Amino acid sequence: MVALFLCYNQKTHMKKYLVQIRSRGYFTKFEITCEDNDKSFNDAIIDKVGQSDIVWEESGFYNKRKTWITYEEVNDANTRSIPLQTKEGLRTTVGAAL
Repeated sequence: MVALFLCYNQKTHMKKYLVQIRSRGYFTKFEITCEDNDKSFNDAIIDKVGQSDIVWEESGFYNKRKTWITYEEVNDANTRSIPLQTKEGLRTTVGAAL
């Protein structure tokens, strides 16, 4: 008996995020690229924070006892297959009553 296994290459969707961290009176901002799932996102933030190339700036505006982590997806217009805006023409119809 021969078993047939179907394998397919599932394309992973990589997304780019802008992450901002405010903690203990300091602020940093950086971009990460990761797969579109929670584990990859968390691992990418931890890897980036563990690197020594992050610049922390002093910020006296926020509470020094709290930590804020905010993020937003960055859309790159060059990687999309359709334009962000399209121009539509104006249509006019002329009709006559018979």
